[in-house]
Amino acid sequence: MKETGGHLMHYAGWTLLFVFTATCTVMLLGEYAPPTAPWLPFAGLAVFEFGVIHWLHWHKHNALNAVQSWIALIMAFVSALAIAGCTGLELLKWFNAAGDLVLQPWWKDVVLYSIVGCITLNVLAFIGVSLSDPKHVAKLHAYKDHPQFVEVRVNATARETYDGRRFLASQAATQLPAQAASLDRWNEGNQEQSAMSAAREGGSVGNTTRRPFRGVKSGLSWLWNGEQAGETMEPEQSNGAAQSAEPTSADTETQSS
Repeated sequence: MKETGGHLMHYAGWTLLFVFTATCTVMLLGEYAPPTAPWLPFAGLAVFEFGVIHWLHWHKHNALNAVQSWIALIMAFVSALAIAGCTGLELLKWFNAAGDLVLQPWWKDVVLYSIVGCITLNVLAFIGVSLSDPKHVAKLHAYKDHPQFVEVRVNATARETYDGRRFLASQAATQLPAQAASLDRWNEGNQEQSAMSAAREGGSVGNTTRRPFRGVKSGLSWLWNGEQAGETMEPEQSNGAAQSAEPTSADTETQSS
């Protein structure tokens, strides 16, 4: 019984409060509405009092995803601030008419601009809720798999790959000659150093331990042949060591005698 009475008192308080604020809102908007549209102040309640009820109910019961839930919650607070501004301005006008308070011009300007902003935000919020519907979002994702859009994405990817290969080829064409020229210069310097050292030691250039490169191609071929020669010599050396380790028949006869 107490719980039921508490709910009734709560809803009665909401109703009386909204009747009071709605009356202030209609009176304020009625001062600016044109005479040819007497219904306009009552339609404005959709942005103020009815806006709070509508957005709170949508947030609690009808939001289909997080985007709609956040839009509804934010717009409920925006509508509540607009109600406070309109009600406060109308009350200040009453008090100013009674001579108890002085209505400041800036307060009136702030409230009127906030009304315009609240109406604009409500229109954008309705559009946002409609576009964020899961069915509409699924339709947008389905457009991505349309054959026409798939063909466009494939062509774009192929174009990027082709451009990337052309860029790498141009970079290689510009960098490889410079690297080959620097390697040739290093070979020439190596030959000069080898000749100078051989001349100081009284020997010939061919007896030096360094083997100068004769160009880039000859140097790379020399390195490749040297590696292959090293690989082929290792098994032969290992076989020779194994054969030397095995005892011969003459050695066994000598030991037995």
